[in-house]
Amino acid sequence: MIDRVPVITRDALASILVFALALAACGEQPAPLDARNHLGFWDAVRTLDLGVAEELATTVDERLFLEGLGVLLSGQSAQALESFCALAKTTGDEAVRRHAVTLASGLFRQAAVFGGKRDVDAFLDCIGIPMLLATRETEGDGTRTPAERNTEEGLRHLSEALGALMRDSLPADVLSFPDGPNAVALKRAKNGLPVVPVTVNGKTFDFLLDTGFSYSAVSASVARACGVSAWIKGRIPIEGSTGGTVSGQFGIVKQLSIGELGIENHTVLIIDDGDLTIADMALDGVLGWPVFHGLAVEIDPVLARVTFGRSNGPDGGLRNLYWIGEPIVRLAARDGSPLLFQLDTGLDVTFLSAGLLTRLGLEDIEGRRDTRSGLGGSLDVDALLVPELRLHAGDTQLDFTQLSAYERMGKQDFVRYDGCLGADVTHAGRVLVDFPAGRFEITVPDED
Repeated sequence: MIDRVPVITRDALASILVFALALAACGEQPAPLDARNHLGFWDAVRTLDLGVAEELATTVDERLFLEGLGVLLSGQSAQALESFCALAKTTGDEAVRRHAVTLASGLFRQAAVFGGKRDVDAFLDCIGIPMLLATRETEGDGTRTPAERNTEEGLRHLSEALGALMRDSLPADVLSFPDGPNAVALKRAKNGLPVVPVTVNGKTFDFLLDTGFSYSAVSASVARACGVSAWIKGRIPIEGSTGGTVSGQFGIVKQLSIGELGIENHTVLIIDDGDLTIADMALDGVLGWPVFHGLAVEIDPVLARVTFGRSNGPDGGLRNLYWIGEPIVRLAARDGSPLLFQLDTGLDVTFLSAGLLTRLGLEDIEGRRDTRSGLGGSLDVDALLVPELRLHAGDTQLDFTQLSAYERMGKQDFVRYDGCLGADVTHAGRVLVDFPAGRFEITVPDED
C-alpha cells in the first residue's frame, strides 16, 4: 500500500507559473535552475528546450527535425510520422536519422495499434528493419549481448505483427459513448495502484490503469475465458518501467466495455499469467495508453470513481501533456522553470532522476537501497533519499516527502526526464488525463 501521498494545495504562484510555462511552450524559457547549460543541439532537444535548440541548430536537417518535433508536441502524430519518415530517408546526418527513426518507430506503433495511419509500406520503405535495429545500443566493443539479440528478434516480430495488422486492414477501435457521464468504481490493488472493472466479451475483470504501458493487455487465462486468440505467432517484447521485459502476442477484443463506454476491436497483448504481474500481484489485464490517448480520463480518489469520457479536444490553452513514445507531463520547479516527468500510473510512487538533484543544488543526500517493481519484474537499485520537494502542476502545488532519486530512470528512448509521476498522485487529488486536449491536471479535493 502507498504510505506516502503528496499533499496538494491551491498554488498562490499560479500566475507566475502559467507565465513561465507559456514562455517554455514558445521556446523563451526562464533561466532554469542551473541555467541548463546545454552541451549542444541534441542536449537541448532531449530536454524539449526548442527555443535554445533552434539557436544551436547548424544544419537544415536539424531544423527540419525540430519542425517535426514541434508538430509532435502539438499533438499532430500523423503529420509528425510523415515528417520523421521523410527525414530518415533523405538525411545524410546519422544523428538526425537515428533520432528520426526512434520517434518514427514509436509513432508507427501508435498509428497501427490505435487505428490511425495505415501506410506500413511507406514506413518500412523509409526506415526498414535494419534501421530500426541500428538504433539499439551496443556494448563498448560494438558486440551485442544475447539479450540484445533477443530484443532484435522481438523487433522483427513487432514489425511483422504491426505490418500484418495494417496490411490486413483489421478494424480499428470503434468507440461508442453513452449520453451522460460514464463513471466506474475506482478500486485499489494491494500496493495502491488504480484498478477498474472492465468487461471483455461479456465477462468482467479488474484491470490496472497504467498510463505507462504502451498497449492494453489481458492475461492468457482471461484471453482463453473470453475467446480472445492470438493472430500472429511471433511474440512481442515490451520493456517495463524497471528495465525488464515481458512478451506477448497480439489479439483483438471484439467488445471491451468500461462502464457504458464501448470499444470494439480493441488490440491487446496476450501475456502469460506468470508475466502479467507487479510485485508478485497477478493482473487480469491492463488498460494502457491506447485507451487514454483518445479520451478524457478523470481519477477521483474522494468519490472513488474513474470517469471515461469524450475529450473536447484542444481549447487553445497551453499543452502540458505530450506523447513521445510515452506520456510526458511538463511540471515546474519552485522558481517556475520547466521540468519533464514521465506519467506512469503503473508505478506506485513518484521518483526523481539523480541529475535533477544536482540542478536543484541538493547536496549531502542520504543513500539507501530501493526495490522498484513494475511490469517486467522487480529491480534492486541504489537511491538517494530526498526528504521533501515541492513541484507545481499548473495552479496546483504538490509537496512530496521521502522521494527516491535514481541514476537510471529505466527506459529512456529520447527525452531526458527529471522524474516520473506515479500512482501516488492519484491518491492526493482528482487527476485529469486528457491527451487530445494536451491537459494534465490535479485538483484539490475540497474545491467542490
